[in-house]
Amino acid sequence: MEYVLGIDIGTSGAKVLLMAVEGDIIACKGENYDISSLHPGWAEGDPETWWRAVKKCINKISKEHQPELAKVKAIGLSGQMHGAVFVDQEGKPLYPCIIWADNRTAQECHEIIELVGAKRIREISYNPVIPAYTAPKVLWFQKNKQEFYEKTYRILMPKDYIGFKLTGIFYTDYSDASGTLLFDFVQKRWSEEIFKKLNLDINKHPVINPSSAVIGTLTSKAADYLGLKTEIIVVAGGGDLACGAIGNANTTEGIASVTIGTAGQVVATIDQISNQTVGKLFNFCHGVEDKFFTLASILSAGLSLKWFKDNISLIENLFVKETSLDSFDLLLEGIEQIPPGSNGLIFLPYLNGVGTPYLDHKAKGALLGLTHNHRKKEIVKAIIEGVTFGIRECLETIINLGIEIKEVIISAGGAKNSKWQQIQSDIYNKKIITLKIADSSPLGAAILATVGLGKYNSIQEASIFYVKRNEELIPNQENKVLYNNLYSIYKKVYSSLKEINDDLDDFIN
Repeated sequence: MEYVLGIDIGTSGAKVLLMAVEGDIIACKGENYDISSLHPGWAEGDPETWWRAVKKCINKISKEHQPELAKVKAIGLSGQMHGAVFVDQEGKPLYPCIIWADNRTAQECHEIIELVGAKRIREISYNPVIPAYTAPKVLWFQKNKQEFYEKTYRILMPKDYIGFKLTGIFYTDYSDASGTLLFDFVQKRWSEEIFKKLNLDINKHPVINPSSAVIGTLTSKAADYLGLKTEIIVVAGGGDLACGAIGNANTTEGIASVTIGTAGQVVATIDQISNQTVGKLFNFCHGVEDKFFTLASILSAGLSLKWFKDNISLIENLFVKETSLDSFDLLLEGIEQIPPGSNGLIFLPYLNGVGTPYLDHKAKGALLGLTHNHRKKEIVKAIIEGVTFGIRECLETIINLGIEIKEVIISAGGAKNSKWQQIQSDIYNKKIITLKIADSSPLGAAILATVGLGKYNSIQEASIFYVKRNEELIPNQENKVLYNNLYSIYKKVYSSLKEINDDLDDFIN
């Protein structure tokens, strides 16, 4: 029997999934790490911490499944998108990775629009100019860390840094490249026009490969470090959104997958990018060749719950140190007893600005309707409801632009808790499908590894084989009416607070 590994470098943690080529998921282990924020609006990750986290995940698997690890034949990679890892010729990071959640580049976004033109950048990159993307990060680095920029040999995406550590080869894939604002969608290559107008060095960016392409094999140094064999092949992989879509069997038009991780995302596979979506949604190359996906996103989904757990409700963190329980499960315990609407509370999940539909990095979170009668569990449920309302707004944005969605598949953090699953069905007012394996991104990476091994003729064929559906949930008719009424109030909150939040920006240090 042969096995593959799927490695996912997430925003706040890494996961490694061990899968038999025949289809059984053997193990999936995770290791959390922190996001650094030296200044308000900054968000950085440590690439070496990611690499150590991968080792720790594999060590956890090894304790129970060493015989299976010894038979691993291929590794696929997935990772948070848009981040910039600046490395020298030996692959050593010169600076912490500026990740997607970083908001320091408002000025650079204005410069990109001035130098390239708002219309032209959309024509080439099929995307709006926002701080989350890679290009403004590179501009900021060039201006503010000029000495390091000159020493930079390659600028890598997070999963590609791990790919380099595994193989010693610099590369990226089409899905990650398409999330940089430096990629020409029509030509499917780096845009020489954009690089020239921004005065950036195109040679600092790596070769682009299909997601299922074999990049190389494990180096002896990497194999020794991870406790694996050197003959293991490494497949390019994709951004976490592309791999998540593959791990959800979201590879054809008409399917939307909802992922609630650090951010909340709705991914819809499309055959062609429509002019209607450009500037209103985010567009990417799929991991499946000749396919694309369009994305609507809120930036603080699971992050909102993590913020509350880590900063307000600390008891769960203290308790789980002595148990094997999950602190998020403890936090959500008992919320089913709280009525829909959390007794008049509304949470606006804009702790990190807002993506869809407003594209406003100055937007801020809010908790409205708070009284002395409210308790912690009502606040927790309001956070979950607010995040889910934000995702409903994403779904509606996609549908209103003429993209048909026949079914909704949910995965990642928000799909693991049964209480949150039903809340999603009630708020979206749609039948939703859960999967046997909710960790869709590492599963998608593992599926790509099987294609790289030559076990399947196409990614779609492999995805259909490996992705197993679990159950279907339908909306509670009474709850959906209540949530529809609350949603109409929720949609008024952003516009009502916008001027106030803009003014509050002056008081942030």
